[in-house]
Amino acid sequence: MGAWSNTSFGNDTAMDWVVAVSDVQAVAHLLAVARDATRELDADLASEMIAAAELVSAMLGRNVPDMPEEATELAAKFGAPDDALLRDAVHAVSRARTDSELAELWADEEDEHAEWLRETDALLARLDPSKLYEQPPQAKEPELPDDFLGHCMFCYGVVTEGDGLKLQVGVGSGIEMSVTPHRACVERELKGPHWNEDGTATDGVLKQLFGEDDEGL
Repeated sequence: MGAWSNTSFGNDTAMDWVVAVSDVQAVAHLLAVARDATRELDADLASEMIAAAELVSAMLGRNVPDMPEEATELAAKFGAPDDALLRDAVHAVSRARTDSELAELWADEEDEHAEWLRETDALLARLDPSKLYEQPPQAKEPELPDDFLGHCMFCYGVVTEGDGLKLQVGVGSGIEMSVTPHRACVERELKGPHWNEDGTATDGVLKQLFGEDDEGL
């Protein structure tokens, strides 16, 4: 599971699931898995369930301010949840919080574990219509620098022309893939040598980033 933080949508698995959802039945089906499962939930499944529960919370009008636009649009499209969906959402979050591989992974993160528990507790509170909830103010989007290239694939920070680069490769059928890492992150995360004399990425770096079968820059 990549790109993870202690927020509900702070990992690739959750975001991939949200992008793929087309109807509320898919949300209900996923949450029902937690109700029927007899074994510990794996990390990816638990992450998807938490994202699904966030959708249900948003369907109640109790979404977090950093909810992705895709999830906000889905919640508006689906309308208010019925009682069964709400119960399954609460149960799924409770299972993910206490009986999942995801909970075990966060338990290994010491200080971050406590923050993750607070996030899941806050989600459970939002799923309880009897509890008062005041929508937090929407966070203002930070202004991006003029030489902004993207967000780093490793640390997810802002990448500029001064501290990073944009790499592109063809992957067949006219399709291109691109990433915008910080140079420091490339040097920290990947095996060297990292740079050619002109400052471009070496073939070794490109293969580590994109795989062996790419067509090149």
